[in-house]
Amino acid sequence: MKATPEDRNVAVESVGSIHPEVVEVSGTVVYSADQAHKNTFQTFIGAIKNIVARRELLRILIGRDLVAMHKKSFLGLAWTVITPALSIMSFVLLRLTGVLKTGQTLSQADYIIYVLAGTTIFNIMRATSGQVSRSIAGNQGLLLQIKFPRELMVVKHLALALVTSSVGIVVTMLFAVIFGFRPSLDWVLFFPSLIPITMVGLSVGILMALAAVIALDIDRFVDILWGFLFVAVPVIYERNETLDPPFDQLLFWNPFTHLVEYPRHLMMGSPIYDIQGYAVSSALALLLFAISWHAFSRTEARLMERLV
Repeated sequence: MKATPEDRNVAVESVGSIHPEVVEVSGTVVYSADQAHKNTFQTFIGAIKNIVARRELLRILIGRDLVAMHKKSFLGLAWTVITPALSIMSFVLLRLTGVLKTGQTLSQADYIIYVLAGTTIFNIMRATSGQVSRSIAGNQGLLLQIKFPRELMVVKHLALALVTSSVGIVVTMLFAVIFGFRPSLDWVLFFPSLIPITMVGLSVGILMALAAVIALDIDRFVDILWGFLFVAVPVIYERNETLDPPFDQLLFWNPFTHLVEYPRHLMMGSPIYDIQGYAVSSALALLLFAISWHAFSRTEARLMERLV
């Protein structure tokens, strides 16, 4: 049976939704190799152009998901305040009873802000990776039915994570003012200082999104790693008060240590004693993002076939 022109158009459109490099010229299907020859920077610039061109669609997707996230929740966004508050109360109780050895250079009020700022900064990375990891497998039906750039899904989930995290940041700043910390020019630098740790979360999320198409339980494994990393980074304890010197050296060489400590020092107004470590860690975060984007731009079209 000979295919009609209408059938041919439908077939090309279906293939094009999976392979953006497939186009039709004068009734002939042409497989362009241009996408394969573009370097990572060129594909990134192309993705930015796609996002700008479809910003209205992106706005609709973000708004829809924000409403859906809290539509059937009794407390809604309040959970972003209650959860860290309960965690901080538990850490303060453990410190008061002597169960948790955190170092005693901080007063009780300073320690509350120390933990609150540390957990908020760390959770930005964790929340970003968790959201972005669902950008492909979590939108399977939409991606297969509608033809649009897949990077829109990545940006959508990144935006959802940032909206949620921004609530925690505002709460942290309010508590800092309540406990006697006065806003300063360092607070202006606080927001840009969060870019590298957000970039790490985005990079891990992109790699998880690609892996989740093949291994659905990858998020459980990464959750275990985040739990281990929470202890391996001075979030609830002071690095300069560590009793074991070898462990202190491990913390110093841990890039996540500097990505958490530098923004926290800016908020608390304490001396920034390791700006070089933060600079090196930021460069590593940029490198990780380049690797993750390269993997995404080279494999996301093929991975879409696994969703069919």
